[in-house]
Amino acid sequence: MEPKRDIAEFLNKYDELLNKNLVKEAGDFLENGIKEAKEQKDSFTELTLHNELVSYHRRTKEQAKAVSAINEILELLEKFELKASVLGANMYLNCATTLNFFGRTADSLPLFERAFEAYINTIPENDYRFAGFYNNYALALYDTENYDEALRYFRKALNILSLYKGNDSEIALTFCNLSHLFEKTNDEEMLERCLQSAYLSLKDYDGEINNNFILHCEKCLEAFRYFKKDDFSGEIEIKLSKIKK
Repeated sequence: MEPKRDIAEFLNKYDELLNKNLVKEAGDFLENGIKEAKEQKDSFTELTLHNELVSYHRRTKEQAKAVSAINEILELLEKFELKASVLGANMYLNCATTLNFFGRTADSLPLFERAFEAYINTIPENDYRFAGFYNNYALALYDTENYDEALRYFRKALNILSLYKGNDSEIALTFCNLSHLFEKTNDEEMLERCLQSAYLSLKDYDGEINNNFILHCEKCLEAFRYFKKDDFSGEIEIKLSKIKK
């Protein structure tokens, strides 16, 4: 199954809109791309763009539209026998993460399991993609109050992230996730250490600035504000305001 258009070029334009905070325009651009792919019977592009649409509706917090896009993905993965591929794993993970985001944790867990099965049979265990899996799976375990297992998977995510450069914002986000976990387990010392580590990861970052970095910063800001770390949030807000100008 080969794409009939340059997906990379399309997604670069989509990212440019998001980076400019033109969220509605980005969504319209994505919807039009899916419509064109269907008309051209370009199933690969349709599948890829539906996966982006799931993430988009997670960002805009439109649950019904996200679930509709998830159902489209699951149907296409089945149709084209991609369930055991890396592509399938990536999409199962995105769908599972989105369902958990909307509070549908029970529905997300079987998709996390499918993602893991596909990953473990296709990529090395220290591959960067496992970090994203472990982080998001840990969040689902956290939401089921399985804090010991959630901690184990957050640590696995950090271990893999430490092997690669340029992912400081993802490391920061993982530490913020851990701070919420340590709040639940009443470990104030570890909570403070995680918030400090998250702040330093963002403060000292001087690499590529893209939409993912901005999203990670925004999520970390939520944690800093929640825990009333005004000095942390103030400095990161300034950093973000300069980026968005």
